[in-house]
Amino acid sequence: MHKNGISKESNIEIEEDRNHAQIVIQISPSATFKEAKKIIEAEGAQIIDIRYLNSDSVLIKLDVMDMRSIALKLMESGFPNIKGINALVSKL
Repeated sequence: MHKNGISKESNIEIEEDRNHAQIVIQISPSATFKEAKKIIEAEGAQIIDIRYLNSDSVLIKLDVMDMRSIALKLMESGFPNIKGINALVSKL
């Protein structure tokens, strides 16, 4: 396991997105996708894309640019293995 809990062997890479934050979560019987979806929506974000990377990791693309508060709420709710990236901010 990688230090963030997601298997290093899975080679999970999150492609940068100009407009959307993305999070990879590890799901389990005690930390389900359904629960993650409730937390994300309670934080005011919507899921715009879901990709299952393997049997226990899900990449979630969000309709927000900053995923930090969502990642914190997920961690507080029992999703300790999270990897995320905010949307790219254009510099003028």
